[in-house]
Amino acid sequence: MKKLLIFAVLFLSSCIWVDDFGEYWEKGEVDAALEGKWMLEEGKQMAQKQNNSYFRFDKRSKEYRFEAIGKNVKDDATVTVRSIHAKHYHFMMSRKEKSGQQTTQGLVRYAVKGDVMTIYEPHTVYMMEWVKKNRPKSTAFKEGGSAKGGFVSIATLTPEALAVLDAVPDDERYWKSITLRKIK
Repeated sequence: MKKLLIFAVLFLSSCIWVDDFGEYWEKGEVDAALEGKWMLEEGKQMAQKQNNSYFRFDKRSKEYRFEAIGKNVKDDATVTVRSIHAKHYHFMMSRKEKSGQQTTQGLVRYAVKGDVMTIYEPHTVYMMEWVKKNRPKSTAFKEGGSAKGGFVSIATLTPEALAVLDAVPDDERYWKSITLRKIK
């Protein structure tokens, strides 16, 4: 259960904080591969099976509603998700609203192959080092929080910001992965 809550917090805080999606929110799509129920995978065992806990993406017109379901999961906020596809990676844009007020929004890199979803969380320190070294003129990113446990933040999601994210190598040094499995 602890892993479910940790993942829900990571997802809902969206890994890469975004102040403004700009034109991308309206361009966002519903990725059919996301629809359904998903559980965190821990080795060969389903981490939440004993707690009957899972994540659900329900299609709602032009977006998904994301929910964490299970014992001890209490959150009356609404999280909506739309997908954008860059040249190499897919990203979920998420907006969390509570009582009609937007509270957070962010970007999560993901990949779905069959019934397995991988979520990629940026490793802040190494990703920001890569951006500074390989895209020194980029002003799209800022680092927040402490140097060891901080976060990557984008003021406005622009074509340049998306292109830089898409260029960060698919390497564990820059992206930590979390695996989920689709359930019925």
